Amino acid sequence: MKNDGFTLLEALISLLIAALVLTSLQFVVPFLKQISDAPKATVLQTITHQLETQKYTITSARLTSARLKSYEGKDMYLEVKNNKLQLTKVNFQIYCI
Repeated sequence: MKNDGFTLLEALISLLIAALVLTSLQFVVPFLKQISDAPKATVLQTITHQLETQKYTITSARLTSARLKSYEGKDMYLEVKNNKLQLTKVNFQIYCI
């Protein structure tokens, strides 16, 4: 007669492995949260450095957006949408009021 179930030893080993994984997650999650909560000054410094390396200059800035000028003379608009930065071309009809 063939038994398709787990033995007690197999069940205990699988529970031990699950406990080890959960215990390791307990220490990893706070570390990842600490990394993802970068100071806003550091994030801003990184963004401005990236803009400078791509040869943009900031002409005006607000809390969630900034107007930029490229080295070619194009006006661009950098804004935060859905927690992501989006760079678009400025529509002059909107800003020439």
